[in-house]
Amino acid sequence: MAAAVIILVLALIMVLFVFRIDKVDIKGTSRVSDDTIRQEIKLDQAHDSSLLLWLLNKRANYSDNDMIRSISVRLTSPRNVLVTVVEQDLVGGIKSGDTYSYFNDKGVVILQQNKAQADIPLVSGVDVKKASTGSKLETSNDDTMSDLTDIVSVMSDYKLSVDSVESVGDGKYTAHYNKVIINLGRNSYMDEKISELASLADKLKGLSGTLHLEDYDATKDSIIFTKSADETETSTETSAETSVETSAETSAETSGDNSDYSGDNGSGDGSDYSGDNGSGDGSDYSGDNGSGDNSDNGSDVSDGGEDTSGDGSAAQDNAY
Repeated sequence: MAAAVIILVLALIMVLFVFRIDKVDIKGTSRVSDDTIRQEIKLDQAHDSSLLLWLLNKRANYSDNDMIRSISVRLTSPRNVLVTVVEQDLVGGIKSGDTYSYFNDKGVVILQQNKAQADIPLVSGVDVKKASTGSKLETSNDDTMSDLTDIVSVMSDYKLSVDSVESVGDGKYTAHYNKVIINLGRNSYMDEKISELASLADKLKGLSGTLHLEDYDATKDSIIFTKSADETETSTETSAETSVETSAETSAETSGDNSDYSGDNGSGDGSDYSGDNGSGDGSDYSGDNGSGDNSDNGSDVSDGGEDTSGDGSAAQDNAY
């Protein structure tokens, strides 16, 4: 009996010595601090034993922390511990007074702070009645808030980072992406609209104007982009900016009787570009109040000269 006790004590000492913590690696955190994770996994209660730490977290529940979805604790060696954290996804935020409340795809508030969180869109168009961490947002219009949550959730799925999404009334929504206003229209075909937006995001960088997705559905072949009045073409612009194909467009759709890019009151007839009040007739380019007759000035478009838009035009429409 005494010998068995001695063997047990020696075995315990050996286990404590072999499974002594040398290093704890914490992975997957961006908003939750490492100190918070150490508290969650009860590191101080493990008494430097990696085996005991693993046992303490084998069936642990971390639901008390609204910022954490899950924590995994495993031993990469008897002395090294790897802690993998999955944080709650923040899909959007809303400001009320000086407080920013950030919520998940269920509309539950996960984080509240007095500064804006980078790369997470803010929603607007509803008033906040009550916002508390761990509870669903209460607003002046829960149906509108539900739509806003759905929209930013889909954007999060596509890894699309816009600046804001707002309700503009009558069940319609608008997003802001740098200097581009995106008319999303009603909450229908929203997945298709945002998928198309994600595919065009890189081409919209540096542009200023309005992208029209309000009437978009899977049957549409092109998307209209209207440049702002102060948007002018520079030498770095190419013909791809005046006529950008979507995945649904074919070569037959990007060349035809009508021009892909026309200014205000301009019409194309076999021409690739027409300015204000100008029309093309067998020509590749026509300027203000002028028409081409079997002339070929198409290189002026791809060169992006300053004279590619007619005087007095407030905006230009691109077919994407």
